[in-house]
Amino acid sequence: MATPEIAVEQPSGTNHTDGSATIPYASVTLGASTVKTFTVRNPGTANLTGLAVTKNGTHAADFSVSTLGATTLTPSASTYFTVTFAPGAAGPRTAAIHIASNDADENPFDINLTGTGVATAVQAWRQTYFGNFSNGGDGEDLKDFDKDGIANLLEFAFGLHPKQNSAGWLPKAQKVGSNMVISFTQPAGVSGITYGAQWSPTLLSGSWTAVADTGTAPQRTFSVPIGSHPNVYMRLKVTDP
Repeated sequence: MATPEIAVEQPSGTNHTDGSATIPYASVTLGASTVKTFTVRNPGTANLTGLAVTKNGTHAADFSVSTLGATTLTPSASTYFTVTFAPGAAGPRTAAIHIASNDADENPFDINLTGTGVATAVQAWRQTYFGNFSNGGDGEDLKDFDKDGIANLLEFAFGLHPKQNSAGWLPKAQKVGSNMVISFTQPAGVSGITYGAQWSPTLLSGSWTAVADTGTAPQRTFSVPIGSHPNVYMRLKVTDP
């Protein structure tokens, strides 16, 4: 008697067992995603029909399922779909997919999905203070939530509180011998930030020159010889790659 059968592979060539299979995703930074391709085959002798994929589970929203390439497979034929993991929060994330068909004893074909969301230091900081890890809304890097003249990214980079006035707390340039120097210690727990400095003799656009960091982490030191310049101006710059 001709019968349909379902086989599910991930990656292609690796068969899984209905109900006990778990597909692990690598750790993914919040805001990023990773994709896996699933192959569905019909090793049976009759058409495999009614193919459809659904999902559920604690973090089902973190796993996006594409449309199947076909809903009917003739014997020996195959199709595929993808599942994209984009964590909505840090920590372990779980869900499951269910592949319906007319297979007599594997309908639906159940597969567990696991992954881990990883927050960068600045994402965790935004989550703590603004309730959202994304670079938007009140937690946007360039927004000055507390109106103290210091943008959020600077508040993070220098260990300041974004909802309390921190005016005057940023490192200041000082004359040390014959140099103008900005020196500070990178706050504990702050990572993923690139610190830089620039100097200018005039403050005019196009007159700024980058200053090398001569400190040893976590100490940051930017120094400019004053020389014969009547004025030396320095400014700090932080970037979040």
